[in-house]
Amino acid sequence: MKNRPDLTEERLHRTKALMNSNVRDCLVQGYKYLIPSLNLPDVNVCQPNRQDQRTAT
Repeated sequence: MKNRPDLTEERLHRTKALMNSNVRDCLVQGYKYLIPSLNLPDVNVCQPNRQDQRTAT
């Protein structure tokens, strides 16, 4: 929003709600139990950083 002062928080929430309600299966849920069983080359890939946790809804 820093680079787009024309976008208000209300407008972004509305856009998010419209996208979530109109795109089938766009939200992935119930996946966290799978994370420990993943074998990835970089173990840090499975560790969300604080920025991800703040923006995730």
